[in-house]
Amino acid sequence: MLKRATLGNWLFPTLVGPPLAAALLITLFIVTKSEPPFGGKLLNWAVLLPICVIIASLEGVLATLIDGLLLLVRLRMPPTGRRAWLSGCLIPLPTYLLWAQVRPPWLAGWAPHAWAVAGAMLACVVAVRLLLSERPGGTRFS
Repeated sequence: MLKRATLGNWLFPTLVGPPLAAALLITLFIVTKSEPPFGGKLLNWAVLLPICVIIASLEGVLATLIDGLLLLVRLRMPPTGRRAWLSGCLIPLPTYLLWAQVRPPWLAGWAPHAWAVAGAMLACVVAVRLLLSERPGGTRFS
């Protein structure tokens, strides 16, 4: 028997998955890095973890908005259950990889960096949601 999709099966993984995955990724990055950029490993973790978790939380909110937009135009249904956890936890990694390719020079100022992060977030959230969401007609929220 199929379990009926609820709003919580979509919203909770969408909002909690990206910060959880970002915290895990930044912890693995700091632990495996031989020479951290800001001094000691604990200082790096204390500085980078809140930044990455805040950005990943914004990705969760953006994913919620993108899901609403895709549902509005009847292109995709919001993912629920395991598919929601997978897509939510997958979003931070391609965002970081894309940002690493398009980022401006470090001394370019805050605006080019903000635009690079925002563009990478938007592109990756849309790509992940289009790849891992169901087509309309299968799941309905109760």
